[in-house]
Amino acid sequence: MFRLVQLALVSAVFAGLMTTSPVLAQTPTGQAEPVGLRPSEVAEWIKSLGAETVGPVQTLSGQTWFDVTDGGLTWAVFFYACRWDTCEDVQFTADFAGEGLSEARASQWNRERRFLKAVWVPAGADGRARMQAQYDVVLSPGQGVGQLSEATAMWLDQLDDFAAHVGAAQGTR
Repeated sequence: MFRLVQLALVSAVFAGLMTTSPVLAQTPTGQAEPVGLRPSEVAEWIKSLGAETVGPVQTLSGQTWFDVTDGGLTWAVFFYACRWDTCEDVQFTADFAGEGLSEARASQWNRERRFLKAVWVPAGADGRARMQAQYDVVLSPGQGVGQLSEATAMWLDQLDDFAAHVGAAQGTR
């Protein structure tokens, strides 16, 4: 189970990765080498930590992501500022839908908590309001996937608290 692996093992196992440079795809001549990580290597890294399910990397309308299911919750890893097959920024996102969700509840979370951001989404065609939990990570050059260790541990810790705060079922994106 992914939750059991969290910070201690993640930090110990991947500390060595923080000191080595990742092997990047070839860069076209005359252009700067991209900074960041490939979505496929992030997906493989999360699988290696023991997540119950890590879905395939998907791209639709220029947006790249994959889904993760673990510990009864489903969340996604989105990639931004991508060039070639390397992305500079990562965002962890989870979606919740149901009764009792409100803009005030999202604002309360954001006032009382740091790092994980609550985003209020008014009711759509299905009549259900939604709240999203989001956590942004800016990647550093040459740090490999190990740089996601602390961010992933923070995300998982706060995601459990967020799920309890909203008290709603997970929705769909």
